[in-house]
Amino acid sequence: MVVLRVLWLSLGACASAVAWAQSPAPVESILVQTLPADEAAPPAEQDASPVQLEAVVVKGEKLGRTLKETASSVSVTTGQQIEQYGDESLYDLTRRIGNALSTGDGGLSLRGVNQFGAANGGGAPVISTYVDGVALDSTALGGSLTELFDVEQVEILRGPQSTSQGRNALAGAVVSTTRNPTEYWDGLARVRLANNGNRQYAAAGGGPLGAGFAFRLTGQRTGQYGEITNTTRNDPKWARAEDELLRGKLGFKPAALPGLGTVLTLSTVRSQPGTVYNLEADDDGPAARRTARDNEDAIADNRSKLASFKADYALGDTYTLGSTTGGVRSRVDFFGDYDRTAEDSGTYETHNRGRTLSQELRLGVKDAGLWRGVTATGLFGIYGSGFQDAGEYDFRELRVPLSTVVAVPGAENIIARVDGFSDTDRKGHNIAFFTEFDFKLGPATTLTTGLRYDRERSTVIANSDITRADGYAFGNETAPGIPLVDVLKAAGVIPTTGGEQRATGRYSALLPKLGLRQVLSPAWTVFLTYSEAYRAGGAQVLRGSGEINQFKPEYTRNLETGFRATPWRRVVLNFNLYGVRWRDQQVRVPVAGDVLSTRTENAARSELYGLELETTWKPVKGLNLYASTGYAHTEFKDYVSSGVDYSGNRFVLNAPFTGSLGGSYSHRSDLFGAISFSASDPYFVTPDNTEQQRGESRRLIDARLGWQGRYFALYGYGRNLLGHDYRTLSYRIEEGLGFPKAGYGVSYGELRQLGMQLEGHF
Repeated sequence: MVVLRVLWLSLGACASAVAWAQSPAPVESILVQTLPADEAAPPAEQDASPVQLEAVVVKGEKLGRTLKETASSVSVTTGQQIEQYGDESLYDLTRRIGNALSTGDGGLSLRGVNQFGAANGGGAPVISTYVDGVALDSTALGGSLTELFDVEQVEILRGPQSTSQGRNALAGAVVSTTRNPTEYWDGLARVRLANNGNRQYAAAGGGPLGAGFAFRLTGQRTGQYGEITNTTRNDPKWARAEDELLRGKLGFKPAALPGLGTVLTLSTVRSQPGTVYNLEADDDGPAARRTARDNEDAIADNRSKLASFKADYALGDTYTLGSTTGGVRSRVDFFGDYDRTAEDSGTYETHNRGRTLSQELRLGVKDAGLWRGVTATGLFGIYGSGFQDAGEYDFRELRVPLSTVVAVPGAENIIARVDGFSDTDRKGHNIAFFTEFDFKLGPATTLTTGLRYDRERSTVIANSDITRADGYAFGNETAPGIPLVDVLKAAGVIPTTGGEQRATGRYSALLPKLGLRQVLSPAWTVFLTYSEAYRAGGAQVLRGSGEINQFKPEYTRNLETGFRATPWRRVVLNFNLYGVRWRDQQVRVPVAGDVLSTRTENAARSELYGLELETTWKPVKGLNLYASTGYAHTEFKDYVSSGVDYSGNRFVLNAPFTGSLGGSYSHRSDLFGAISFSASDPYFVTPDNTEQQRGESRRLIDARLGWQGRYFALYGYGRNLLGHDYRTLSYRIEEGLGFPKAGYGVSYGELRQLGMQLEGHF
């Protein structure tokens, strides 16, 4: 049915496009949706002449297509736009993009699909995030590598990118490119101060070194007090955060090899993120909002290092050799209060380590003549990577009422203190061969073909145990404890396995892509694309039983259609309509009787369909307007787990409607302003779609107003000017197993922020 829906809607869209195409094309040479720099001619003269729009290349597809030429649903944000709207991180930018949703704590959803799968599946991510050509692991995503100071361009590609990006791109990709060294000297320094301790100190600059070398250095430090008060510890800055970034880039273009260009990037970040989750107990009132009661301190430390070496060598006008070598090392350490209350119910700490090494080689072909006027533009490539994720989880002094785990007489009078640990180490490697080509069959018709063979092998090693369970009668912990480990293990209450367990999986897939693009007139282009995507399967060790659980790969079939159009002068429309069938879907479910484990099953079949519509308009000199909206319908068609039927429910983090509109204006007097309004529907955070476990709708207005001179700029800005107070996540926590109270774990969106920003540049 979803395919029929898409075909029906695509026919309607194409019919509309043909009708529009009958009107005279106001622009003879439109390349992309991005609007140009202001022309020097007066407005009256501009209105009488064609508008030549700047060509922005979509780097994530690796074929050098412009936005008008790509069929992918891509939202491209340039560095200039990032500065105009004051985006500080990737998650700020998603506010202005239809069918993109961020929870503000690292969570990201595209087209209603959470980055870790439709129901938080246990495999690798389904949305890839790249910085300077290197894929970030899940550990590095939480650091300031995703911040946007001194960034050249960010692309959000909605829908599968498996042909070009491979593993972890079943639902989309985010591609961020930082500014490269230039052959001229330039620099930028910034100071930003706002309420609630928000601050940024940043600088970037560089220039030529001679002999073909150039460099660029970037550094920044940001911080905030947060918007949560700890009433137990009397700490109004409980959610304080600090981030540091240092990046260096070295470019080399030797005069002896004019077609060669290389860029080496080294960056390091340290992030101390604030606590974003609270426990709101069932008996709490409204006063509990944005208050914490942890009796233990919360200490977080995230560190990531990234290295990238990119080289491209043009062999004449037709062929190009390309290479990207990358590596990421990341670590996250955290210590906190287990139960998030004022009671002494235990602590926990986590230590996660990530490491990825990758190498990609490409042969690019541009406008190669084949036969009878047919030309080909595309690439052949090979990709290989090795990865490792290791995690340690320790909990100590958990306070567990024995009656919550054992139904025996007298258990209500005994409190147990429990210690334990869980360690996992996952290693693997991936290799892929891929190709994608655009065959220009005539002046108006282009055929796209693509294919990727992907192969992956991974091994997971797990070790977990309960090392202590001492009981205290009537809660008297001054008396010696009664050892209960053996009793509780015999009763099946706590895991019976200790020692190392191992599981290995091997998976491969052949992923085709086929598309057709037709130019109806200079102002209208329509397209239709079919592609397949997958996420590799995996293996896990269930900590409680020692059982090895293997799950199969999951696959999607994707059909997409739409148009790129310039129906009026200085107006650009991008429209995508899509439908997806999902099979062997990986879903994470709890394991009965095993509180330490979840099991990943291939238990669901699903469908998705929706659309994106983006438009830009430059009515007069200096004024740039935009609108971006998305609708995403997601549905489990066949999802039954542990006797519970979730069929008909929506995916996790699926907000059916998301949208934004706004604009920026630069006056000849150097005054400048920008404003944006963004909105999204509420969304569920669990597959059972309970009303209490959800993220709330949001309506946000952000604005900037200031003066931009030749060497200095001064802004005043506001974020969330309406002061909208909303929950980004709310999930259920039951009493017992270290939690003395039942309630909801909650995180919040950012409140109203007002600040000033001073910049100097040359």
